[in-house]
Amino acid sequence: MGKNKLSHEEIQAIINDYQQAYRMVYWGGAINPIVSYRKGWFYQGKIPYRAKEIQAMTARLKHYLPQRADSDDDGEPD
Repeated sequence: MGKNKLSHEEIQAIINDYQQAYRMVYWGGAINPIVSYRKGWFYQGKIPYRAKEIQAMTARLKHYLPQRADSDDDGEPD
């Protein structure tokens, strides 16, 4: 079986997306999550996660963000 290897850009994008969502939800609170990547695993502290788990955590964080007025739906009927 082949492993799905992530490029450096994909790894950095996953980390950046998670950290941005975290900062937006917690208003850049005192605790800023440090996420690192090593040997196929993303680490938050000493806890290892796979890419899909970090992406799911990011999606859950984004769920708490209010929808922006200039996003997909402008509220006006067509």
